[in-house]
Amino acid sequence: VKDKKSLLSITFSPNGKFIAIGSENGEVLLLQFNERELREYTKISFGNPVKRLIFSSDSKFLIVATDTTVAYPSARISLLSLEQKKIVYTSGLLDSPPSVQGLAIKPNSNLIARTGGAPGISLWQIEDNRLIYKQELSTKILWGISMDASFSSDGDFFASGTREFVQIWRMSDKMLLCEWAAHKRRGPIAMDTVKFSRISPDGSFLITGALKDNTIKIWNIEKIKHLKNISK
Repeated sequence: VKDKKSLLSITFSPNGKFIAIGSENGEVLLLQFNERELREYTKISFGNPVKRLIFSSDSKFLIVATDTTVAYPSARISLLSLEQKKIVYTSGLLDSPPSVQGLAIKPNSNLIARTGGAPGISLWQIEDNRLIYKQELSTKILWGISMDASFSSDGDFFASGTREFVQIWRMSDKMLLCEWAAHKRRGPIAMDTVKFSRISPDGSFLITGALKDNTIKIWNIEKIKHLKNISK
């Protein structure tokens, strides 16, 4: 795959039949396979740089998050039908965030979690393109951008990162269970953001990494205890 602009995102579909590649030039390249052979490929233009890509659990849709530009000051989230090879939904200005930094889908469901813009999370249902829950943080974090989104393998918990803080949410009642400073602040706050947070398959551990300190940390979630550093 050749592109004059940077490739910003790539992902496999759960059924293994598709690969989606997102580019800075606003195009998504959709590769469809028949066993191990490439059957066809389709290019779809979204205009703005394609920042995040994620397939629905049933491999029927591709969720596309595009970045902001002068023409479109709000990020857009679009739903691409893999059967029709066309966009069937694009978020409007009123339900579009200033940016989309994290995008995750709850295992064995079509519930999307989105982070970006104000600190906190938003939950969307794919079937009817409906925002079902939105929660902004208002305790320790007065401002900042939620950068990451990830579910536990059973879908019971959700992790997000904002500035130097990490949050763990319980999905059954959308409750923020805990929040702590996972990384040290060094320099401008915008450069101290937790870039990723991932829950282990058994739900016991959390792995976090920040932009500025070049450190990956492993945590015990139940005790909120720092176990190990992995430094560059």
